[in-house]
Amino acid sequence: MAGALESIRVVELGDFIAVPFAGKLLADLGADVIKVEPPEGDSARRFGPFANDEPHPECSGLFLYLNTNKRNLVLPADDDRRKSEDGEPKTDVGRRTPESSSPTLPRSHAIPASRYPAIADLLASADVLLHDLPAAEARDLGLTYEALNGLNSRLVVTAVTPYGHTGPYADWLGHDLNTSALGGMSFGSGTPDREPLVFPLFQGHHFAGLAGAIATLFALFGRRQTGRGQDVDVSESDCWATFLSGMGVQSFVSEGRVRQRTGHRSEHRPYLNTVLPCRDGFVCFDTPQRRQWLRFLEMIGNPDWASDPRFQVALAVGGEYADEVEALLDPWMRARTKAEIFELIRANRVPGAPVLTMAEVAEHPHLRERDYFVTVDHPGAGPIRMPGAPYQLSATPWAIRSPAPLLARNSGMARWRANGSAGRGDGAPGRADLGVAAQPPATASISLGESPANDPAPSSEPDPWAIFDSAAESDDALDKGPAPAPTSSASSVARPPSHSHTLTLSHPHTQSLPLRGIRVADFGWVWAGTVLGQTLADMGAEVIKIESRRRLDGLRLGRVFETGETLELNPFFHNLNRGKLSLTVDLRQPEGVELLKRLVAQSDVVVENFTPGVLGKYGLGYEALCQVRPDLVMISLSAAGQTGPLADILAYAPIVHSLSGLDSLLGYRGDRVLGSKHGYLDAVSSLFGSYAVLAALHHRAETGQGQYIDCSEWEVAASLTAIGLLEYTMTGRVLAPAGNDQPGAAPGGNYRCVGDDEWVSIAVRSQTEWAGLREALGNPAWVTDYDDPALRWERRAALDTRLTEWTRGQEANAVAALLQAHGVAAAPCLNTATLFSDPHLRARNAYVEVEHPVTGLEYLYGSPWHLSETPAQITRPAPRLGQHNDYVLCELLGLSEVERARLVEAQVVF
Repeated sequence: MAGALESIRVVELGDFIAVPFAGKLLADLGADVIKVEPPEGDSARRFGPFANDEPHPECSGLFLYLNTNKRNLVLPADDDRRKSEDGEPKTDVGRRTPESSSPTLPRSHAIPASRYPAIADLLASADVLLHDLPAAEARDLGLTYEALNGLNSRLVVTAVTPYGHTGPYADWLGHDLNTSALGGMSFGSGTPDREPLVFPLFQGHHFAGLAGAIATLFALFGRRQTGRGQDVDVSESDCWATFLSGMGVQSFVSEGRVRQRTGHRSEHRPYLNTVLPCRDGFVCFDTPQRRQWLRFLEMIGNPDWASDPRFQVALAVGGEYADEVEALLDPWMRARTKAEIFELIRANRVPGAPVLTMAEVAEHPHLRERDYFVTVDHPGAGPIRMPGAPYQLSATPWAIRSPAPLLARNSGMARWRANGSAGRGDGAPGRADLGVAAQPPATASISLGESPANDPAPSSEPDPWAIFDSAAESDDALDKGPAPAPTSSASSVARPPSHSHTLTLSHPHTQSLPLRGIRVADFGWVWAGTVLGQTLADMGAEVIKIESRRRLDGLRLGRVFETGETLELNPFFHNLNRGKLSLTVDLRQPEGVELLKRLVAQSDVVVENFTPGVLGKYGLGYEALCQVRPDLVMISLSAAGQTGPLADILAYAPIVHSLSGLDSLLGYRGDRVLGSKHGYLDAVSSLFGSYAVLAALHHRAETGQGQYIDCSEWEVAASLTAIGLLEYTMTGRVLAPAGNDQPGAAPGGNYRCVGDDEWVSIAVRSQTEWAGLREALGNPAWVTDYDDPALRWERRAALDTRLTEWTRGQEANAVAALLQAHGVAAAPCLNTATLFSDPHLRARNAYVEVEHPVTGLEYLYGSPWHLSETPAQITRPAPRLGQHNDYVLCELLGLSEVERARLVEAQVVF
């Protein structure tokens, strides 16, 4: 079965995780991805894990996972290839190499100048170039859109880098430790008396890769509007600073609250919100509602201490009495296993889950029943069991078509697949059918460092995306496109007319946004579902949030001000729902269901994150909605997916962190599990959902076929923790908390500076960087004891102590600037206050001013992806409850004023 992105051609020039993960996401949904490797190969080939701990460039689990479904072009050895100051290629990196057991970290590889024509031949007919080159290097190599548009004016050039291509820190060196620190993610993780902790297993690199894949698809949709490619700039630190830390920044701006590290508990949350030890491990609880806390007390037998009035108010327990309550709970917890406690909390509807180890995740029956893990037979490594995909697409399923490419076999010239997009303007077979003349393939070639002349005039071609636009001319125009493929038993139903009404948007550039004309019926609520809709709205989709006064979105229940408008005051709601419209409908009434079906008939996408089966009970499941919109794209986002024994689990993000094994890795080396106190999986799962929706829309644009998407947060987490899962499936080892230790960084961590809770992140990854650190320190006598990289890793605790003696008397920003000047990756560890004022983040519009009609000026988080031609825009503030009822009912659905008034009176619209 064809993949959703099978017409897209991608050249991948990136090392280690971030760019290869972006390429994997595209390749696994069908894109033709050619990975360009230096002679020694991608550094992930030397990272591991390796079966039997025998390093081999064809057998690294990380490389095998990140490069499924790709082919490669291995560049021959070249004497002018960049080398580090110590004479070693900058790509000779990895966790363990055949030559040395010393771990080192990856660095971006350069392109040998004499081999560039081979790459240029690929770029001439590619749709996408993915790379991780710093801005100056990309310009020097001629690998920007400006330089390449003479070769291929339709090429999308996506750069995924630590800090982006603009801003004061654009040229800084950075690694996962540094971007997590600068993006504010580290500061809130750990205990208040110790250093902040990075998220385990290079989550920043994965997050940035995901953002790169999403932004690339946005740019391809933009190309449908403009006929041209563009530059896409994705910053890893911005990913943290916006989608995750942006909510904390809003708390600082609106309430002056700075997020603190609180160990295994969450701050400012009702109890239980904690990770507690039991007989054989740990259990995570997250009970934001008082009734859930009371159910827990009833579950444990309402002990005498539970009647204490101090312990009846869950928020008070979380804020003042948590230590006392946990001491009282400890005997009950330690008398029971994880499995026994999980059975109890499931039966009593108490939100919680065991903290699973990587071994327990890999063997879990729920994931087995959903066929999540796959076994890939590799010609060099043999069969490898690895994570699958976090989404299931009904019409274009994710699939492994080929294992990761061999290093030895693919030297010489690689060629595109025959079914690729050579010579086509947008990579879509439907383009010619829409009356747009296909351009001949570009044949020009350029030498490294030359910048060909730009195209003098913008494209004047018709807009092929107009079939989805509210201004589409007529149904006759639709007949010129490909016929819709069957998607359900109702596939013979005629496609509804395209939208005939469009609400005037408040931003002047809205009409150039990539998703112009796409309409989304958004049933998402709280965080996970709402971010998905927000992401689409920022890129131009008309997103209509479906609400009801009978069950309000929990984020609407915010602060109470003198205005008394309690439903319009929560800044978190404003952040996650900006750019949307609001329609209030009572789903419990049949007329309400019929209204929503009429809306879906004029929509392209439906988003929901209810407990599996809820919408189906109201007659709004996918099959029912296909009766009114056969080419509908619908996504259901849930904690554990729509099927399987735990599909109905009551879970919030921290609970899924525990089920996924992430929590089992977050803590200090040799110490207890702390777990995550972030909504990381809510945000990142929504972005995986956004990616899947965009891929499905791309497929629909080519074939007319819609589909259903089942996206599981648990499986999202497993896809992001492949290193830990592969460590178990390939070696039998089970990872444990390791603090800030990351293979290859010695020294590497967050180091105390002068001031109250001020820290700087430092990551030394090579002998060149070690020499830079020595110079910055003034070459004290003790540094010679650590010149050997293997000894640095073995003695990293003592080295950290030495380094802290130097940093603790200096300001974090000064240390970072000094070390960067000496070629060492470093960055300040920002909190929610310093994030807001950081000059780099401000320069990149990480926080955007938006005027809300009730609360006034607010700062909402911006976008981590910057598209040069079709950038994201916040088109309007978050809607007031039911603000757009008249527009939807009367203009879109065609109801008369009398009908509207009757529905309001009957509280159908409510």
